[in-house]
Amino acid sequence: MKKIAIIKWAITLGGGGDRQALELAINLQKLGYEVDIFCLEVNKEKCYPDLINKLNVYSVESRKKKEIYLLANYPLFQKFLLFIPNIYRKRHNLLALKDLVMEQHLKNNYDVFNYHEGEVIKMASFFEKRKNYWMLNDIFVKGDGLRDTLSKKRDNFFIKIVYKKYINRIIVLDNINKKNVKKYFDANAVIVRSGLDQKSFYFKREYLVKNKLSILATGIFFPRRRHEDLIETMNILINDEKLRNISLSIIGELRTDPVYAKRIKTLIKKYRLRAYIKLLSRVSEKKLTRYYQTSDIFVFPNNPQTWGLAVFEAMIAGCVSIVSRGAGAHEVLEDNKTAFLVNPESPAQIASKIKKLINNPTLLKNVSINGQRFVSKNISWDNYAKGMVQTFSK
Repeated sequence: MKKIAIIKWAITLGGGGDRQALELAINLQKLGYEVDIFCLEVNKEKCYPDLINKLNVYSVESRKKKEIYLLANYPLFQKFLLFIPNIYRKRHNLLALKDLVMEQHLKNNYDVFNYHEGEVIKMASFFEKRKNYWMLNDIFVKGDGLRDTLSKKRDNFFIKIVYKKYINRIIVLDNINKKNVKKYFDANAVIVRSGLDQKSFYFKREYLVKNKLSILATGIFFPRRRHEDLIETMNILINDEKLRNISLSIIGELRTDPVYAKRIKTLIKKYRLRAYIKLLSRVSEKKLTRYYQTSDIFVFPNNPQTWGLAVFEAMIAGCVSIVSRGAGAHEVLEDNKTAFLVNPESPAQIASKIKKLINNPTLLKNVSINGQRFVSKNISWDNYAKGMVQTFSK
């Protein structure tokens, strides 16, 4: 096994899924493998340019989707309006991507086809089963508009057929998705944990500088990010006069779901929290790193959420993490030792954990150090690539 093709629908958002595929390719190259990446669209300027420029990325530039703003502020119409152009484009784009992969396959004879995301798996029927490996990051995503296709019965039925006939192995990041693969597809998945670029985020820090508490959250604006839990948490905290010297920064693209973003802004206005909360749509990697390094607490309320790369980026920077049990990342963390775990959709629990840390700076420092050590030893892109190679080899 020497040549590997990694296939994604698009590399444009700059989210964890994009980084995961790019880092996998780079670290497979370090292990001596030849790797090509295929996608419909790629944004080399905004989506991890430092990674993309080190790789062979082949893209099919599809016809630009026209933005439809009419009635965009009404949830019932948003899905409907976005669904029309998708029906028209999806099959054509998938076949175009397949043709691009096939063209390079005839030249390079790939040993492995590694599919990322659900839509591209439909290409697997064109290649040998023993070569097909599906990196299934999100089996089941509620509330993300058109991204929740795998929760539909017809897609479950389709995937069962594809898996039995064309997929050698399904790979997931956590036990949440392993159980869902068994439940919905009647298939056995292999867990390979995602990685982290430790050098970019590592930091030795001070704690609770000038008695100011800075809270950080990141995530593209989708309902499963549960940003409303953060707003509710802040409302609980500032109603305590002793806790007025706090701030919350939420970093994430707001345009992805304008309806949800408007809902969050409305909630901030309702509780009169504008002085305490900053919404930052998109920041550079350098600025993001700095936010991790200078924030005291990172909150990850996502539910449901596969893995959660941002949790470990925050931890390696020394930022104490409060993580929802609805996120796969919690499976490898130890409550009150390497991080703090809370139940999904529980602002009161998040607020309680924050108060506990404010009243116990020593605990804050100890959990920060423990978390940083844990990530240093266990979470890396090198380990992720080696785990994927083991799976491919089997």
